Amino acid sequence: MTEAKPLTPTHERRDERNVARLGIISIQSRVDDDLRTWKAEFEIDGRPYRVECAAPYGRPHGIDTDIILAVQTLFVRAGCPPHDWLHTTAYELRNVAGLPDNGRTYARLRDSLKRLWSTGFLVGEGWHDPVRGRQVWSSDTLRSTLRIRDHEMDSELEQLPGLDPSATLSIKLGEQLAQSIRERHVQV
Repeated sequence: MTEAKPLTPTHERRDERNVARLGIISIQSRVDDDLRTWKAEFEIDGRPYRVECAAPYGRPHGIDTDIILAVQTLFVRAGCPPHDWLHTTAYELRNVAGLPDNGRTYARLRDSLKRLWSTGFLVGEGWHDPVRGRQVWSSDTLRSTLRIRDHEMDSELEQLPGLDPSATLSIKLGEQLAQSIRERHVQV
């Protein structure tokens, strides 16, 4: 692994347009801890959208936006590998997210990754698929991340221990998200 350079205004951050448009990560810094499912229906430019979510570890919010942007950015920097895996470190992920380097940040990073991994979405005719110049809108189920692997995983699959800043952290992006990024359906 190469050591991450400090994030500066000249570093780009990539935001996948569907994730941004559908608002699947709340911008609020705090949300109701008991909220495990929700539905939203809205319209953008005359097009109706429906999003249903199930989140056993709570609704993604606050720091999760920074983390998913960092994951997407690092995926692009890695050349959008066809296997959809991003191999990085917690230190590099934290750095690209623009978060401070301290123990509290790594605990927050662990919690964020658990929320992102465990949250599933059903998007009703609202996922834009920019295939071969055509506009295809589909209903689909998706997850932003399918797997998270850290070399210090314990025996409970859904538990991530305190992340070691220098240990290899592997994140497998959801198929739709990875393909959409490959198709350059991103905002900088």
